[in-house]
Amino acid sequence: AMAQENAEVIHWWTSEGESKAVRTLAESFNAAGGNWIDNAIAGASAARQAAVTRIIAGDPPAASQFNTGKEYEDLVAQGLLVDIGDVAAGWDETMPASLLASSQHDGKVYAMPMNIHGRNWIWYNTATLSEAGATPPTGWGEDMFAALDKLKAAGKVPLALSGTPSYTLSLFESVLLDTGGPELWYGLYRDKTDAAFDDPKLRKSLETFGRLRDYVDEGSSGRAWNATIAMVINGDAAFQMMGDWAKGEFLNAGKKPDEDFLCFRFPGTQDQVTFNADQFAMFA
Repeated sequence: AMAQENAEVIHWWTSEGESKAVRTLAESFNAAGGNWIDNAIAGASAARQAAVTRIIAGDPPAASQFNTGKEYEDLVAQGLLVDIGDVAAGWDETMPASLLASSQHDGKVYAMPMNIHGRNWIWYNTATLSEAGATPPTGWGEDMFAALDKLKAAGKVPLALSGTPSYTLSLFESVLLDTGGPELWYGLYRDKTDAAFDDPKLRKSLETFGRLRDYVDEGSSGRAWNATIAMVINGDAAFQMMGDWAKGEFLNAGKKPDEDFLCFRFPGTQDQVTFNADQFAMFA
């Protein structure tokens, strides 16, 4: 039934790589008989706020992008989202349990995950490292800091960071996972135990995170993620910690993996992954 209607979709896929992805979705929807009305708003926070404002005004879009169920819990509680359990039948057989759980509330499914992104990756420009005489680090500790020091001495931005809160938090969480492992992660985020907050590994994580300030440029604050990854693509910066969506920006810029750029799992987290998923929630 929805395929026969106009469907306005609010989302924040506005970078070059993301725009290609959303066009693929729109073309598929239109080919099925619908009419995708695109409403792209730069910045996840701005897009989510725009959707909520429209809902409050009684003029919701057909769907809007979110990341996880935590972002739309209030909408579910107020009966403003559609339970899409009929569409989701069988998802538990094909979708990782943790991903499906991120779209559920009280056993009901309220959003459609479109992807799953690994977040704890470090991307780097191979030529920039080579020019500075730095080698790709195999671990964090002094190995990584030695590379950062060489890059700083060479006049490059060692660590390009998008200074928006979510990316700053993501960097800290990767340091935390390296230092404390899943046990400390779950102790802080899931179980919220006193022991976790008193753990010396948490202090070490904060100290390591604090050290990284010396390697981030002054223009970081508030800078968009795609502008930040462009610094690595252009050779102005060497490293950037970002999820695997960064690859689309490198490819869109004509860069070749294994030649122009490479990535590795954040030091100390090679056998672990933090993830998020873009999801579309449907409004009542």
